[in-house]
Amino acid sequence: MASECGGSGEWRERSDEFCSVDQGIYGHLTLRNLAVLAEERGDSAEAMRLWRMVLEACPGDAEAMARGEAAR
Repeated sequence: MASECGGSGEWRERSDEFCSVDQGIYGHLTLRNLAVLAEERGDSAEAMRLWRMVLEACPGDAEAMARGEAAR
């Protein structure tokens, strides 16, 4: 899934050596996957925490807003 959020962040910065890699895998995309896994194992508190982190990294993310609300 394409994302409108960039992967900027001090610990997420990578060299141009791997410029074809989506920088989101170092931030919001990883958090999104972890949130889905937390939901699947029934850990709604952890899922909510992770969806909030997705929104911090990628404000306005429609899926994070929808799934975060559903987990409440």
